[in-house]
Amino acid sequence: MREIEETPYQYAEMPKQNIPSKTLASTKRCGIVNEGENMLRTLIQKEMMHHILSVRFVALLLMCLLLIPLTLSINYRSYRQDLVDYQEAVKLANIEEKTVNPKRSLEPEIEVSKLFFKPTPLSIFAKGLGDSLPSYLGMTRNGITQGPPSTFSAPLSQLLGHLDFLFVVGTVFS
Repeated sequence: MREIEETPYQYAEMPKQNIPSKTLASTKRCGIVNEGENMLRTLIQKEMMHHILSVRFVALLLMCLLLIPLTLSINYRSYRQDLVDYQEAVKLANIEEKTVNPKRSLEPEIEVSKLFFKPTPLSIFAKGLGDSLPSYLGMTRNGITQGPPSTFSAPLSQLLGHLDFLFVVGTVFS
């Protein structure tokens, strides 16, 4: 028997041996598939290493490691302060409600009850419009009144967005 080099283009020219033709063809195809998978795996590894070793990847990784924990810690502190402010406002409203003068409640501008907005726990990740909403809604004989905004924010920050996790992912890393 003579030896034949295995290349994908010589399969049709191979002499028939004692092995059935279906088995021979299937083993040769498996060899081609394995070679193709190895080539694809090598190509993917090369591309991944090219991206990981680039300066752009290192710069984005450093920005991630700095900005994300910084924004999460700042927003967590802000949420905790908003929660404390909310609890104090509710306590003051309860004390004020108990000490209200009965003659004064007949005036149409006096707030009979207040509905306070509790800060949302997910504001740690995305602030949204929470700072623009009023801190409470008051019920009077004439209708509903709005309290002042929960926190004062500069108009420029409302245009550009708050520095939160959503802003970092959506703007900085895009």
